[in-house]
Amino acid sequence: MNEIIMTEYFKGHWAYEAWKENGYAVETIFKKKNKFFRGIRRLWTKYHLPFVQLWYGDWKYRIKEADLIIFHVSYLTMDLAKYLNKINPNAKVIAWYWNAVNEKMLPDHINGNCEKWSFDPENCKKYGMNFNHQYYFKTYIEESEKIDFDLYFCGSDVWRGSMIMEVYYACKTQEIHSKFQVVFPKSDIIPEEIKSPWIEYKEICRNIARSKAILEIVREGQSGATIRLMEALFFGKKLVTNNNLVKKEEFYNKENIFLLGDRPLEELKEFLNGEFVPYAPELLNKYDVKQWMQNFRKKETKNMI
Repeated sequence: MNEIIMTEYFKGHWAYEAWKENGYAVETIFKKKNKFFRGIRRLWTKYHLPFVQLWYGDWKYRIKEADLIIFHVSYLTMDLAKYLNKINPNAKVIAWYWNAVNEKMLPDHINGNCEKWSFDPENCKKYGMNFNHQYYFKTYIEESEKIDFDLYFCGSDVWRGSMIMEVYYACKTQEIHSKFQVVFPKSDIIPEEIKSPWIEYKEICRNIARSKAILEIVREGQSGATIRLMEALFFGKKLVTNNNLVKKEEFYNKENIFLLGDRPLEELKEFLNGEFVPYAPELLNKYDVKQWMQNFRKKETKNMI
């Protein structure tokens, strides 16, 4: 099957390059524009103005040969499926929610004929979408000869600053050697020593490889496996998380996953110093990008949570 992945990422972004490395055709949905024209584009797509294809990249003719088209959903892509139907009416079009649903990108607001899929089981139940698990890339696994950090966090503080700081100060109190990189923080509670500029994903991977564990803080109401969780699985690292539904995952065990709110933070150092239980290779195969793609072709995966 001739499949194409459509994304808002440009060449050079880690996910764009990872898809290419794994043999998939990738197309960037929108033309590269400056801040002024991106603002116009937001308004254009928000109000579903005609001729939205003027903003699309130069992929119209290449997309005509595809049998399967998977596009990443955002509030900017609500009209994309309709255009794809027009230029390639025979293709199977999939709207893929790599992030949890929010009010700006409700599944019912997608125009056009497409199947709607998500990594989030609760979103699938609520909105009647098809389920496919989150995924990662074996090609991105890095190893390190030494461990420099007990716990590593990299991300923004939007909607999660207070919980980040709770774990950060617990690390300081317990003398846990942590590395926190809060990228372009918005909150005044973030101390200078952990503020960070934008970081290349390759550097993030190197820091993960040098750490015993990764910290993830998910948005309230999110239930699906995240990229942070996939990194923990593929890099063979422990995970500290506030995702309560991680207990339902087949790979959950308390030796490898510390659930915030379920266990007191006073036990964090003991958890980090405990033995890591390796995951089976078959588990990594299940969550690799190639199996993720294969699941879209299996009729029996539809609506299965």
